[in-house]
Amino acid sequence: MRLLLNISILVSILYVAGCGTTNQLHLVSTDRQIFNEITSSEVFYNHHTGFALYDPEKDKWLCQYNSDKYFTPASNTKILTLLTCLHVLADSIETLRFAIKGDSLIFKGMGDPSFLFTDVPFSRRPFEILQQHQGPVFFQVGEEVHHFGPGWAWDDYPYAYQVEKSVLPLYGNRVKIYKDRFGDVSVLPDYFSDYIEIDSALQTIVSREPVANAFVLNDSQLYPNDTLEIPFIVSDYEITRLLSDVVDKSVDLLYDDIIREDYVSVNGSSRDTLLKRMMQESDNFIAEQLLMQCAFYMRGTFETDSAIAVAQQMIMGGVPDPLQWVDGSGLSRYNLFTPRSIVWVLGQLQQLQSMDYLTEIFPAGGQSGTIAEWYASDPPFIYAKTGSLYNQHCLSGFLRADSGKWLIFSFMHNNFTGESAEIKREMERILLRIMRKY
Repeated sequence: MRLLLNISILVSILYVAGCGTTNQLHLVSTDRQIFNEITSSEVFYNHHTGFALYDPEKDKWLCQYNSDKYFTPASNTKILTLLTCLHVLADSIETLRFAIKGDSLIFKGMGDPSFLFTDVPFSRRPFEILQQHQGPVFFQVGEEVHHFGPGWAWDDYPYAYQVEKSVLPLYGNRVKIYKDRFGDVSVLPDYFSDYIEIDSALQTIVSREPVANAFVLNDSQLYPNDTLEIPFIVSDYEITRLLSDVVDKSVDLLYDDIIREDYVSVNGSSRDTLLKRMMQESDNFIAEQLLMQCAFYMRGTFETDSAIAVAQQMIMGGVPDPLQWVDGSGLSRYNLFTPRSIVWVLGQLQQLQSMDYLTEIFPAGGQSGTIAEWYASDPPFIYAKTGSLYNQHCLSGFLRADSGKWLIFSFMHNNFTGESAEIKREMERILLRIMRKY
């Protein structure tokens, strides 16, 4: 009887283990040394940590710890946006569509984030077309879009990492205030100079009203050669006034849907130039605008949830765990991904593009972007995207081992207290060990 009971227990144990392994083999870690390094870390013990390490050449998981658990990815979300953009967008980004009706030029925006945005190389052709037209110029009012994403922090409206989204972005949808070495203050675009009040008693350097483009500046706190960036509130009226100012002619609003099939398309910046900035500088504005354009090409709407829905079905249908994906940038805490799903997306990027391309786009450890001060090696061994929100830090990308082999990894940390520097140092130690081991 005891023998039969023991056999029954053994069969039950094997059945449970089998069920676990069929779920994408989430319990498999062939590299027990690295697994033990992570699970025994005193730095990682008091918060939620997940890790996945994959060898694409052998199609083999090397190490997984909580790789099937969900984490807030922060800007690791941009990895999904990158894959979507590479599938959908052409080599150059469409800025405007215009049509000539009688003596009038009528145009509409296409979501291009580069238009008059001095942080990236931008084409002057869209600007010149509007400026050089001899007759009336009209901005066709189109679809209204949500200016903020779901789950974005309401009180982050005055910060440059959370500018408003729009169908026709101008100047990066932000005001730049800077002081030269002689102490003179300048504003870009100059249109907003009249919107700024100087107040030497202001406790911060600059502030903006929540519902109006009314700015207050304490210029005594602005040092020479410093630049401040603060979002402005986007409206159709404000767009026409800004354009009228810069092209030095009247640009008026048109509410009729004139531009349909008979139009001329005008392109702006290179897609890859924008994607590189999105990934290396973790530019939320560019991520959101490019995903908006993807939505238009996929579903004829600029609402990014449409692009996300199609991308999950058509591009990321094979992902190990369902994605809770709500925005292009990762500003939202509603986003939830598992480490092994991010590894899967990175694997799709590797199949779509060469490693030469990906190492140019992703930040390089010790050299560029958001990891310029971390994971240093000569040559770089980490090419990865960071993701940081308060109490969250993630790093996912590609690791070049000493053998020359490329591995894919995702390291995710949620719900820690204090600063992330200690976590980064521990991640660096473990990733260096992986580099030397393989």
